[in-house]
Amino acid sequence: MKRLFIIFVSALSLLISNEANAQAFGGKGSNHLLLGLGLNHHFTFFGSPINNNSYSSYGSLSVQYEAGIHDYVGIGIASGLEFARDLGYGYYTYPGYYYSSGFTGLAVPVVFFGNFHFLQLINDKTGKNFAEKLDVYAGLSLGTGFSFAIPKRNNPADGAFGMMLIYGANVGVRYYFTPNIGVYTELGYGKTIAQAGVAFKL
Repeated sequence: MKRLFIIFVSALSLLISNEANAQAFGGKGSNHLLLGLGLNHHFTFFGSPINNNSYSSYGSLSVQYEAGIHDYVGIGIASGLEFARDLGYGYYTYPGYYYSSGFTGLAVPVVFFGNFHFLQLINDKTGKNFAEKLDVYAGLSLGTGFSFAIPKRNNPADGAFGMMLIYGANVGVRYYFTPNIGVYTELGYGKTIAQAGVAFKL
């Protein structure tokens, strides 16, 4: 009888665990990998030869990893590669010459973030099951990164190295077609302005 009870409790625990993981977010212990394309807008501190701080809009290839630390909270890190055609407000002065936006930009961000998956909370409080495939969340991000100013062809200046300041809030939606593969989109300011791609639940 005791052995039968242990088997029953073990099976029930496994069922509960599978049910939790069946949710789009998955809660504590879940792991998510996101690959996407988007647009970012970051503040960069450059020195000579740009001699100016620069707000720059970057097209981005992004990689994000998020780990669930609570039923409704996840923390993670994002990085990738960003390219800007023009570094906003960047300039170079040369005797007799002035170059406006004479630099393109290449950057590698490193951003730490936390997300609150509030649709999962609403799902649990109402006893419904609309968060099985759909995940809606909001988050905050803070980070830095390396930025490189690359002179354009008509600019005799050397390149410059800069550091980015990244902070802000975002909202996002993920939809899983299968238990482990889906799509996502994020909007905000900081980690991204707009981004979309593929989401994997590991």
